[in-house]
Amino acid sequence: MRSIGFDSGSVATKAVLLDEQGRIEATLYRRRTADDSAALEDFLCGVSAGDPEERFHAGVVGIEHLPERVLTLNGIVAIAKGVEALHPGVRSIIEIGGHTSKFIDCSAGEVRDFATNEACAAGTGSFLEQQARRLELDVEELSALAEAAASGATIAGRCSVFAKSDMIHLQQKATPVADIAYGLCLAICRNALATLLKGRDAERPLVLGGGCARNRGILRAFAEVLGGAEPIASAAPGLEAAVGVALAARQLAAPGLPASEIASILAESLAAPLDRGPALPPL
Repeated sequence: MRSIGFDSGSVATKAVLLDEQGRIEATLYRRRTADDSAALEDFLCGVSAGDPEERFHAGVVGIEHLPERVLTLNGIVAIAKGVEALHPGVRSIIEIGGHTSKFIDCSAGEVRDFATNEACAAGTGSFLEQQARRLELDVEELSALAEAAASGATIAGRCSVFAKSDMIHLQQKATPVADIAYGLCLAICRNALATLLKGRDAERPLVLGGGCARNRGILRAFAEVLGGAEPIASAAPGLEAAVGVALAARQLAAPGLPASEIASILAESLAAPLDRGPALPPL
């Protein structure tokens, strides 16, 4: 039986379909809008198009109080399970998402310790997007510039107000945009390590997950600050929790549900009003 994992994040709705061997067969990664349930329904219609009666194991992260026939899993646990499946033997995970960042110390997919960022979203994907807009860049352009920069400018990473002040000062000095872009990546990296590790070592192999793992400038920054090789970029950036909960649902060996019933359950849950944070442009 194939399995489906959903992750209802603050910035994006994510889903994966795993085949009978646990390999990723289809994915959904979509910025949150008012019609999240419609996007999930389209995804489920697509994966069940060949056989409307097919049943799937199903698991969800980020939605509570679902019927028992749909597995719900803590996001930290799901990320650890997902990253272990994608990168066997991983010992540490730093996950930088749209509004949150996490450090997970793990072994064989089991969480030994973890930490999350403070209430402020500084040092996350939304912080990077906000600063990129100030440079009149999209995140992909910022990533390319940061990867090729000669050096990184000094920018505050713990507060967007201070970051703006630093960037204005750097632009007044005619600092190359590439150096400012890489400085932002370094700011995110240093903020994440200071906030999450708090003096602890991140054991290797270290995987960088979340949407920011797509950013080559971020990977370069982590390698520089950690003083070694780049961390391993997740094979499925931002989808780690969805993979983990899909695998967990598969391991339960429950009878499974048709896609239409899964869609109905999720549509009802997503209809409840939630504070999902400010709308942001795509990563």
